[in-house]
Amino acid sequence: NDASEFKRKVMVQGIGYAQSFALYPMLGLLILTMGKSLGMLFHNYHVCLPKWTLLAASLLMPFQTLAGPKLGSYKGLVYVNCATIVATILLPLGEMVHQGALVTRGEGTILAAVS
Repeated sequence: NDASEFKRKVMVQGIGYAQSFALYPMLGLLILTMGKSLGMLFHNYHVCLPKWTLLAASLLMPFQTLAGPKLGSYKGLVYVNCATIVATILLPLGEMVHQGALVTRGEGTILAAVS
């Protein structure tokens, strides 16, 4: 324990600021992505992106405030999170398999085998 109390406080505060500077932009991107996703999902409804983003934020807020600090204690949310990640991976891959290689590769694409 060579560090003084002052150095420890400086490090704790510095790490807190660093986490905040990293976390807030990522949460902003998350909300914007959710808003854009809602707009693309419901593309027949002509609503501007800020309104979709506000809707996405209002839908996400209860989960963030209630379950965020203690996510592990809500087993259902953990399963929903895992299922969402798996669906995010499998649904596009399944759609590409369904369409076939000729559609998904595009016209004029050359497939070169690399060993």
